[in-house]
Amino acid sequence: MSSAIEGKDGKLVTTGGVTVVAAAAAAAEQQLPTALLRGTDMQCGVVGFGCASLGGVYGPADVTTCREAVAEALALGVNFFDTSPYYGDAEAMLGACLIGVARETFYVATKCGRYGDGTHDGDIDFSAERVRASVLRSCELIGVECLDLVQVGERESYSTLVTTRFHLTRTSLYP
Repeated sequence: MSSAIEGKDGKLVTTGGVTVVAAAAAAAEQQLPTALLRGTDMQCGVVGFGCASLGGVYGPADVTTCREAVAEALALGVNFFDTSPYYGDAEAMLGACLIGVARETFYVATKCGRYGDGTHDGDIDFSAERVRASVLRSCELIGVECLDLVQVGERESYSTLVTTRFHLTRTSLYP
């Protein structure tokens, strides 16, 4: 079901036929409340931005619409972006949308372990080598030096918290 919601500037906030910041737009005239993400020092908005729509999972996604949606989300106080290599081009699109945005103003979570469409050899891979490569590639595509949260996506699409502040240093990711 496709729906749209009006942002505080009167623009519709949708991409790929899916509303991307519906709960945040409802609170457009006030700052989005935040909460500490359990087990971390991350003060996140109570509404996060699921980036599957940026990767075209729900329909075509163009860079202009995606940039507008991400900018509107940030303006509404959304500061947590959840993406995955499994979401098509979502990581690259998120990176394009965050160009010029101060890194300390947002958090990025991604997943590892599930790639492609899950039907080919190598689409599901939890090996240390593949996870390391996935994290490095995600950082490159998003345009960040480190990820704030990395989750392991299991075959049944169940995600568990692996680590926070997965810093890319020579001692942690490079042999």
